[in-house]
Amino acid sequence: MALAALTVALPVLVSGSAPAVIPGTVYSGQPLGTIPDRWIPEALGAFVLLGALGWHWRVRQEARRHRLVCLAGQHALQLERSAEERRALIENVAHDLRTPLASLRGHLETAILKEQALSADDRRRYLGIALRQSDCLMRLVDELFDLVRLEEANIGNSREPLQLGELVQDVVQKFGLMARDRQIAVSAPPAPGLPLLTGDINLLERLIDNMLENALRATPPGGLVTVTVAAEARCVRLEISDTGHGIHGNDIVRIFERFQRGDDDQRSAGAGLGLAIVKRIVDLHDGEIAVRSEVGIGTCFSIRFPIQDRDMKLPNPNLLAHSA
Repeated sequence: MALAALTVALPVLVSGSAPAVIPGTVYSGQPLGTIPDRWIPEALGAFVLLGALGWHWRVRQEARRHRLVCLAGQHALQLERSAEERRALIENVAHDLRTPLASLRGHLETAILKEQALSADDRRRYLGIALRQSDCLMRLVDELFDLVRLEEANIGNSREPLQLGELVQDVVQKFGLMARDRQIAVSAPPAPGLPLLTGDINLLERLIDNMLENALRATPPGGLVTVTVAAEARCVRLEISDTGHGIHGNDIVRIFERFQRGDDDQRSAGAGLGLAIVKRIVDLHDGEIAVRSEVGIGTCFSIRFPIQDRDMKLPNPNLLAHSA
């Protein structure tokens, strides 16, 4: 009578590779008809288990390939988005540089070519326009450098306890002449008894400078700009509101992006970097900023700074070209 041998292939799963097959004899040397019945369920169970292990290995490999494909797709999208942002940044910088440069060159050329024909008043007017355009160029370059330096979160650490209310009063006094020239009233009621805020005083002053200047630019003559500081639960809230033209809802969504300028809002008369700088300073202080606006009524920016003492990675203020 023929002998029977029951053999099975045992897969050995190796991490990151296909299974190696090792054949092994389960039973041999007995006539086929004399195999004990107890071996049959065990052999069938072994085959079922081996099949399940092979299916599990294939599922894991498919899942791994799917994750790799997804990661590669996400990386490609990030690279494409970064390239688009870089192209947009270059286009915006080129546009904002070209406009004042063209005006500066045109007025200087006119002043030189028509030097004999121009009166003293006309010559002074042309040179005044050229000077203002050069100021615009300098401001754009300074803001670009400031924004780049603020993006470097590990430049330095310069923070100290300060009274935000006192800092607001100092900045408001600095903009008093600009407010009077524009015939705009500025209300900044004192806020005694505020808790100390730990932060970089130069960066916070730059923040208030930008916000207050934007509010004054957005407000027509006879309008009102209000600056308030108040204590809330574990934070200090700074609000700057104006009675200007307001900001459209579509513009609010992207107002803190670089070179983002609204269609109608006069606060965007600059290069569109002021609010991006503000947002970065708020982030460095672990704060939050929100904006409410209604076209024809005005705009209110609300900033909340935490008052708990925590380590914040803040840029060294000496590296910033702070403009008064």
